[in-house]
Amino acid sequence: MDGTPQTVRLDGGDSAQAPGKGHALLVDRLEAHLRSVHRRWARAAFVRDASGCGLRGRRFAAGQSNPTFLVFVTGVDRDHVVHDTVLARGDPSPDGGGWPVVLRMQPRGSLLPGAHQLAREFSAMAAVQGRVPVPNALHLCTDTSVLGVQWYLMSYVHGRVFRDTALPSVPPRQRPLMYVA
Repeated sequence: MDGTPQTVRLDGGDSAQAPGKGHALLVDRLEAHLRSVHRRWARAAFVRDASGCGLRGRRFAAGQSNPTFLVFVTGVDRDHVVHDTVLARGDPSPDGGGWPVVLRMQPRGSLLPGAHQLAREFSAMAAVQGRVPVPNALHLCTDTSVLGVQWYLMSYVHGRVFRDTALPSVPPRQRPLMYVA
């Protein structure tokens, strides 16, 4: 992931186009929702892009059927949003304003029954937290009146992404260990 700030569009619009005031209302609703449901998030604010309408961050490019974004939040305790890991070189840092968190949403439009079950995903991650290395499950919202779709927030964790299941970049002796992990 490169360090170039981009605009995150919660409305499913093209991130190359500047978001308008309607999009800013989605960001306002996201912040208002978090402030209303969690005392820890009472002063939460997402870092906006230069237009003030979009979020500063970027969409993860590959591997997800659910739109997944890296965004930045301020006004919350670092220990609540930063996972028990050290941010690695090249990872986003609070220097640009805010702590990195991951926003995962259902895709817009009609969904097949049983597809894109974010509540199930979130519950599974929360259930194994502390026993299996997973990001911190921060908040699940099934109320579609907030953003138009279900969504959740989780901590951002630095890691490696393997796009090829043959794992050509991994030494052959290590591959079996990864397959059974």
